[in-house]
Amino acid sequence: MNHPLVFAVESNTKTVTSRTMHLETGDKFSVIQNSVETRYQLKLTPVRKARDGTWTLHYEPMDRQEIMDVIDDDGHVSTTIHNLDIRSTRDDKVEVDTAAGVGYTQGKTLKEGVYPKLLSGFFDFKPDGEISKVDGDLPFIDFWTDTIKYQVGFFDFIFPPNPVSRGDAWNANITLKDLQGTIRLEGDGILETNIFKRDEHAATAGPHILAYAGSLLAHDTGLTGDMDLMGEETKVKITDFNHTKNGKYEYDPDAGCLSDGSQDENVTVTVELAYKGNPVTMKTELHITSKFQLMRD
Repeated sequence: MNHPLVFAVESNTKTVTSRTMHLETGDKFSVIQNSVETRYQLKLTPVRKARDGTWTLHYEPMDRQEIMDVIDDDGHVSTTIHNLDIRSTRDDKVEVDTAAGVGYTQGKTLKEGVYPKLLSGFFDFKPDGEISKVDGDLPFIDFWTDTIKYQVGFFDFIFPPNPVSRGDAWNANITLKDLQGTIRLEGDGILETNIFKRDEHAATAGPHILAYAGSLLAHDTGLTGDMDLMGEETKVKITDFNHTKNGKYEYDPDAGCLSDGSQDENVTVTVELAYKGNPVTMKTELHITSKFQLMRD
């Protein structure tokens, strides 16, 4: 109780989206490359424990840094964000520099996307690590409610319901109703099964640390949904969906929490749709690497 846990977190996300519009005069092809590198620290402080074992923890982000790059037909946009200081260039020409008062209107718009990531709030954690409630200011609740629906547990890890021996496995399911907010799925959505197990890999911090592994393999075809394309809502057919994850996690019994973890994730989505009467094929390839580490006292 009231003992803060501080973690250092890093993630790298790379997205490549290719779009082919099939015209009578021939195919028109475009591609967008997007990368985001994020580093920050977070503090989780237990403030209350309920009778059913649920813990309420206060969440506080610290020293958040983001580097974003977008390359498309219009050029190269590079944006660096440190808390609320933002600097953005297009083809090496400065468009936004909040510290220097450059690009005030555009900088204000960029800040609106940063604010929710810098807010503090509260999470209720069940004994297995599942987040059962998000509380705080409305932007905090909205951001984290949307974020956690794509993962199990805060670090995408769920503890087993019962004690497990080395090699034993347990599952945690998620049903996707949309694909990162871009495509809204019809029907039952996509059921994804995360598989965790006590692992054989050697823990980094010593023999008393417990090691775990996690994996996910999901594939689906023939799904339908809708999305916004260039300001128009359009029906889409998902001809191919693939999602894989592999992670390693370590638990420190002395600290009473996860102490280290890393994850590699890949998503490929191919969709067919029509835009202004012309058939369009879109393919998105997403690669995410992430890691976290408990900062020792």
